Amino acid sequence: MSSDSESCNMVKQRPILRIWEGDFGVPTIDPDSLRIWTYLKINKIEFDVEVCSFPFLKPIPSLIVGSKIFNGIKTIWDKLQRMKSSNTDKKYSVMEQSRIMAYVSYVFECLETATNINLWVNERNYINFTRTWYRTAIYFPFNYIHIKKIKDRVDKHIAFLARDVSIEEFSKLEYEKAQKCMSDLSVLLGDKTYFMGTYPTTLDAYVFGYLCLLLNAPFPDNTLQNILKGFPNLVQYVHYVSRTYFPDVKEENKYIKKKTPTENEEEVPTKMVVVAGIFAFTAMFAYATMIGQFKIQK
Repeated sequence: MSSDSESCNMVKQRPILRIWEGDFGVPTIDPDSLRIWTYLKINKIEFDVEVCSFPFLKPIPSLIVGSKIFNGIKTIWDKLQRMKSSNTDKKYSVMEQSRIMAYVSYVFECLETATNINLWVNERNYINFTRTWYRTAIYFPFNYIHIKKIKDRVDKHIAFLARDVSIEEFSKLEYEKAQKCMSDLSVLLGDKTYFMGTYPTTLDAYVFGYLCLLLNAPFPDNTLQNILKGFPNLVQYVHYVSRTYFPDVKEENKYIKKKTPTENEEEVPTKMVVVAGIFAFTAMFAYATMIGQFKIQK
């Protein structure tokens, strides 16, 4: 089947986008989910949204098309990019499209690591924001398993990137890189509606995915947030895109209350995580067997 036929068929089937739920005025707390959701909206692709808080049997985010499930940001993005008939980037010249993708790579390089540090490595934000939010949003015992999985993965990745530099110094360098990127984006945006002009592009989906959470989330350590607030046109841009494409999102705090855990709060004991893992596996296996994903041979 050709790419165009596949694109047409995908739209007709109304893809289902599984995303983390939103909070504090952000459509979804997950930057990956928000980038994909924004891309679908600016390209006017018909789809359904399934708000989830159980990332085990089916990953979050994931894109379901018929019987196929696409998960992982790269896999989903590759699938979306093949829907060329719905890509607003085509409203611009070939040279401008190349510029768009160059900026997308630049934004990812500068903001992805800084965002992970802000959410998962920064101790104050991790304890009082990220961990608290996921613990409340995901049912026990799966919340402990998910948090530990992501935390371990991010810590290992950041340690690998930092190499001989301390985590504190590396974090400072990444924040400086993020600030330079925001400065460049501020200059590119100027007083335009979108980064490339009249029409939104893939770049807008990428930037909004990062900046919306950064601007609106109640981070205890708001160092990176204050850097963003130093660029008024980027702040106005985030508000504009939010009003235009997500007008029904309420500004409320669902899971982050005024009273949050202190920095002296201990991590969950390893024994408890192991017990939770056994319980979770048993529950997931039972459910999968019930719906026919696994069959027990007699």
